[in-house]
Amino acid sequence: MSNIEDDTDAQSQREIVITLILKAPREVVFQAWTDPKHIAQWWGPKGFTTRVIEMDVRPGGKWRYVMTGPDGREYPAKGVFREIVPFERIVTSDEFDEGFEKVVNADLPKGMFV
Repeated sequence: MSNIEDDTDAQSQREIVITLILKAPREVVFQAWTDPKHIAQWWGPKGFTTRVIEMDVRPGGKWRYVMTGPDGREYPAKGVFREIVPFERIVTSDEFDEGFEKVVNADLPKGMFV
């Protein structure tokens, strides 16, 4: 049986915190994360394009994107919005979607929270 303290310690050992300060109004940053036309402009590595398949911006709402690499390979991703506080906070899961294993043959993590 797992101990909650052990689980918390194990999680904190796997946690990576990245902070980025943007010189933009909160409203603009929120829109960049919640408007499909903006997601398509910045999501994914340099040189990739992104297509938004689904985007339901509300707690419990799902999103699905497909990133396409310069070589034409498609990398599907998905998530569920956990928390939405307009202009302040977005919490979502982020994981590989069905079909990802066809383009990447690696032991990858099952997902993360953003």
